[in-house]
Amino acid sequence: MKIEIYSTKFTAFLCFIIFSTFFLINFYKNFYIYGFSNILLFCSGIIISFLMIYKLLNFFSQREFIIVLLMFCFFLRVTWILSFKTPLESDFKIMFEGALQAATGDFRFTELPYFLSYPYQLGYTLYQSLVIQVFGQTAFVIKLLNVVYSCGTALMIYLIVSILFNEKAGRIGGMIYAINIPNIVLSSVLTNQHLASFVFYLSFYLIISNYSKKRYSGIVIGSLLSLGNIIRPVGPVLLIAIILYYLISKILKKENFSIRNTLCILSSYFIIHAILSYALILSGVTNYSLENRDPLWKFVTGLNAETVGMYSSSDSELLGKYSLGNVRNEKSLEVIKERLLNNHHLFLLFSKKYSLMWGEEDTALYWSLNQLNEKKVNLILSNIDRIIYMSSFVFAIIASIFIILRKNIKLDIMLVQFFVIGYILIHLIIEVQTRYRYEIIPSFTILEAIGIGLTGQYIKKKYENARLKFKGNNLH
Repeated sequence: MKIEIYSTKFTAFLCFIIFSTFFLINFYKNFYIYGFSNILLFCSGIIISFLMIYKLLNFFSQREFIIVLLMFCFFLRVTWILSFKTPLESDFKIMFEGALQAATGDFRFTELPYFLSYPYQLGYTLYQSLVIQVFGQTAFVIKLLNVVYSCGTALMIYLIVSILFNEKAGRIGGMIYAINIPNIVLSSVLTNQHLASFVFYLSFYLIISNYSKKRYSGIVIGSLLSLGNIIRPVGPVLLIAIILYYLISKILKKENFSIRNTLCILSSYFIIHAILSYALILSGVTNYSLENRDPLWKFVTGLNAETVGMYSSSDSELLGKYSLGNVRNEKSLEVIKERLLNNHHLFLLFSKKYSLMWGEEDTALYWSLNQLNEKKVNLILSNIDRIIYMSSFVFAIIASIFIILRKNIKLDIMLVQFFVIGYILIHLIIEVQTRYRYEIIPSFTILEAIGIGLTGQYIKKKYENARLKFKGNNLH
């Protein structure tokens, strides 16, 4: 029992440090934009609004709430994609054009430098080609499916929080994600993040729910994680979080631990990936498995102090002189070692990256609106998002404090905490973009919802005690 308490308290303490620094970074940056009094006013308004919504959502039955959540989530995102027709650009354009060719049986696009370097991007490209074959050569249906996956993620947050804390807190978690501005605006962008996130959090839900006790649940969970990773390669971080979670479950001899299920998750994860990779090779689609043939690139850019870990054109030119494979990998490794050994300000670089990744404006608005000349809309939504984003950390901090102080906290919450900690740590050394926050925002929302639930319980308890005291005084 003591090990369980100390384990949850330790991860909660790490999360407390993380969310406290996030709040301070965002408060510092926003201070120069809005001023102290405005920040205090806006944050208080957001916090009070969330608590009021938390209370008002109780008027619905469970079935009614799920319907309202999905309809509300769907309405916001469909309205966005109908109102703002984001043109294709950058990687999104390359993959969609590849999907158009693949839909006709033409796979010559796989010889493009982009797909030769990153064959794993074929996963999402071929998914788009399947949608095109069924619904025709239009990006709208893919965007509409983005909306469906986002609604699915909101539902997963509701279900996960309902298990980790209670159904009431799950409702506010789902609703907060429904109004998440970066998620809404990216609905009009053909990013692989929508589908991958839904699949990942569906896997999380299956792990912590009673479904994980079923005999072959590990095969389903591992397969989902593998498919999610083929769509967007975030799977390794998730897999590490899951393994740590199961290891602690084993140590504590919890019912949800099963060696068979753990092995099934790992084996099915790698088997599904291998089967799909070899199927594409044997069918002549590509000569390479669904992997990153330039695996060290993210680390090269991530350790570039001049660009603060963001994309570097000079690094691209330097490594572009070397052919893919061992030659480029050796040069990349040389650059990485040089930056790790000769950079006396490595801690400063990590600090700047940490501040940039978790404190700067989310570039989701840029990718959605930059070609549409909607500067006013961009500015308004950016300001609203910054305040909501900063305010959310208040409740995440509260959740962490309560977990540290309480004894009756479910071990399952460590799965989310491990993912949060791992995701943040890996982005200290790899390339960063604020758009990459997308996959971790649902985890933030889960912890935030728990914080709101705990705050609601505390206020209710204080109110009831005050009312009883008032009644007692009146009797005298």
